[in-house]
Amino acid sequence: MSSDITVVLVHGAWADGSSWHKVISRLQAAGVRTVARRCP
Repeated sequence: MSSDITVVLVHGAWADGSSWHKVISRLQAAGVRTVARRCP
């Protein structure tokens, strides 16, 4: 399924964007563009 949706994932305190790796895999497999932002 192709999608015009982009999901932006933002981690919480004491974590980084890699904490979303399982979620990103599933969303991308469903055709959803996914961005995990790294916060300082």
